[in-house]
Amino acid sequence: NTMVDRITPAAGPEHSAILESEYGVRDACPVIAEPFGQWIVQDVFHNGRPQWEKVGVTFVPDVAPYKIMKTKLLNGGHSALAYLSILCGYTEVDDALNNEDLEDFTRGYMSEVAMIIPPVPFVDIPEYRKVLLQRFKNPHLKDKLDRLAMDGTGKVYHTMRESILELTAEGHPTPHLALALAAFFKFMTGEDYSGRKTHIVDHNDSRMLEPCRHAVETGDPAPALDVLFGPDIAANSAFVKSVSAQLLAMRDAGPMDALKQMLQQAKEA
Repeated sequence: NTMVDRITPAAGPEHSAILESEYGVRDACPVIAEPFGQWIVQDVFHNGRPQWEKVGVTFVPDVAPYKIMKTKLLNGGHSALAYLSILCGYTEVDDALNNEDLEDFTRGYMSEVAMIIPPVPFVDIPEYRKVLLQRFKNPHLKDKLDRLAMDGTGKVYHTMRESILELTAEGHPTPHLALALAAFFKFMTGEDYSGRKTHIVDHNDSRMLEPCRHAVETGDPAPALDVLFGPDIAANSAFVKSVSAQLLAMRDAGPMDALKQMLQQAKEA
């Protein structure tokens, strides 16, 4: 049982340009990866253990806490950032995070879901969140928001469902999760608020289209939440109301102003 964590976007001409301008190397298809790397391996071997710790592997009795941390914070943070940033007109992760409000949103999202992450051996969760945000902001990665937005129904289900259930069960507010989902539902209608087409690559797009259109047009996200997560979250009236408020705010004020309103309300809460 293992977990690997390293951001490795697909290579593009912008990466070749950075490589040539900063290092004097011409490469039409460089392999791009961030400096950070984490490889967690369960310490269960039956015929001796390889000395992978010499190359940075961390051996642990249980990989599960590390997977939970990565899924909720890194993967969930990527998805939360992606759809809202696309609606705000951005195409690359680092450019989006140069916007102070989107950076505050991403930081707040991580803080929100971190409340239900169990302790992780050898990891300081607040420091991990701080480092994670800096990793997202790496200007050399030029990571595409469309890449993060691919296969959204699967990603959002696996990264956000348990967080919603656990946070609402404990009575915690979830404004960042609500706005992230409202943005996802608008993205899945096929266009943003200015009429630009959104680039949907999702095997469930046909199932989500009509419920998402209904959510955006009426402010009622329950059918979309039901298709995406199942009836338990769709029946959570408080969470449905929270997502509805964000849908209506984006419809009436646009995604950027809705984001500003949410951030201000979260500060005052």
